[in-house]
Amino acid sequence: MQKNKVLVVGSLAFDVMFSIPGDFRQSIKLKNGEIDHFNATYVANGKSQYPGGTAGNIAAWMGYEKNQTSIFSAWGKDLDDEGYETTLKNLGHDLRGSVGDYTAHCYNVSDPAHQQLVIWQPNHYQANHTQSLADFYTEAEIKAFEIVIFAAGTPESILAHLLEFRAINTSSTVIFDPGQVSPFFGATAFKQCVELADIVIGNKVEAEHFEDFMAEDWPAHITKIVTLGENGASLNIPAVKTVTLAAPKVEIVLETTGAGDAFRAGLIGGMLVGEDLETAVKRALILGSKSVQLPAPQPEFN
Repeated sequence: MQKNKVLVVGSLAFDVMFSIPGDFRQSIKLKNGEIDHFNATYVANGKSQYPGGTAGNIAAWMGYEKNQTSIFSAWGKDLDDEGYETTLKNLGHDLRGSVGDYTAHCYNVSDPAHQQLVIWQPNHYQANHTQSLADFYTEAEIKAFEIVIFAAGTPESILAHLLEFRAINTSSTVIFDPGQVSPFFGATAFKQCVELADIVIGNKVEAEHFEDFMAEDWPAHITKIVTLGENGASLNIPAVKTVTLAAPKVEIVLETTGAGDAFRAGLIGGMLVGEDLETAVKRALILGSKSVQLPAPQPEFN
């Protein structure tokens, strides 16, 4: 069992999930091919709440594969109201960061085509913008991490924590995973994050923002991974290979929220045991396919 070799920087949250019976786009009226006025109303089939957040999901799926991490985040005193904090600790994860009144909430509405409308309420996670790794880790602990993933926070916090980490640890494999905050980066800050990383990962939509920021000026050392949903994932290792890997076939997709985090957990798990990146991506696709067959972003633990 791996312990304290992986640092996960990202959110702990509660995912509040709704579904609607129709296509989102049917409620968006166009005038001359453009949105003239947005005032859409949807009727939800139901509501459910699950433990989530980028860091929490990655850690949960890593725990599913018997790997342990250190989570750097900011959360509320309510994190353990439904046993979330206890579950993470029972899986062997180490939680570091500040504690405030309320944990972040992510409100996610999906339609039958798995299109999503997401509203992010950060609550105490806003503290992640100003808190420092050095407030919660010793220099020796930071140097000991072999793999670190910087998942979605704010552009400012991701860059600040990346700079702080790299000033102490230059040998760790760094994964830059800006996720849904990708559009909020400026080109300069995005390029700085890329220069400090070894791997950049995102889905197909996020990757379009990546290319806009980089203008085909990617550093030679950067490996790019793009998740493509049911079409698998592409892996680009400069001067080595570019390959698209197929995803396992899934008969029924219940929920896609958190599947990308499961993919990342599988990728890191493969890297931990020394797999080459192509093999690790295959492992990641298997874990992602397991995620979409569940109604929640995380596996259940007894």
